[in-house]
Amino acid sequence: MKILDYCYILLQRFVWKMMGRCRKCGGIMKPGDYLENTWVGGDLDFHSDQFPVTFYQGGKGKFIKNGCLKCVYCGWSISD
Repeated sequence: MKILDYCYILLQRFVWKMMGRCRKCGGIMKPGDYLENTWVGGDLDFHSDQFPVTFYQGGKGKFIKNGCLKCVYCGWSISD
């Protein structure tokens, strides 16, 4: 991906968020709650490793209050 494409995507996300409109249906976005994934370190990959290298999603999810914007019409949400 080119750096200009990346900057354009970030700018587009910022503009939609500032307008308070859904990118899918154009509805109104309101603050909402979500569960954040937690990452757990697995077993050691090799006997010489001191720390786990492979991580996977597991454990308890972390509840984030008012951490995302959710569309009142279609339910689509975005977070930072």
